Amino acid sequence: MRTIAAFRFFIATTVLFSGLAFGEGAIGIFQGLAIPGASHEAGKYIYVQGRNGSLRRVKITGAKVFYADSIPLSQRIKSPIECLQEHPEVKVTAEQDGSGEWKAREIVIMRLSQSKLEVVLRTA
Repeated sequence: MRTIAAFRFFIATTVLFSGLAFGEGAIGIFQGLAIPGASHEAGKYIYVQGRNGSLRRVKITGAKVFYADSIPLSQRIKSPIECLQEHPEVKVTAEQDGSGEWKAREIVIMRLSQSKLEVVLRTA
């Protein structure tokens, strides 16, 4: 019985980790200021500047973008992806492909930029 249980465990862990070993890239979570890309990259890429000054280019097409619970409903605009152009603080979960490019899976808007906040409060 032990041999069968050990074999099942081996198969289960092999299936579970096979994606990580064969083809999927590293997963990274990083936080910082979202800086929109150049005009030809608009809607495709953002740059995330960390507190230490490091800058990462992240492909955002297909990513889930949403607000953190800490942002009041009154300060949110309808489409959170539009906020990425306003330099918010974001937390990005991304996967790195074989060429080193980061592709976002999830982007959480942690804090709105001061200028965006002023516009929202002025129109409220």
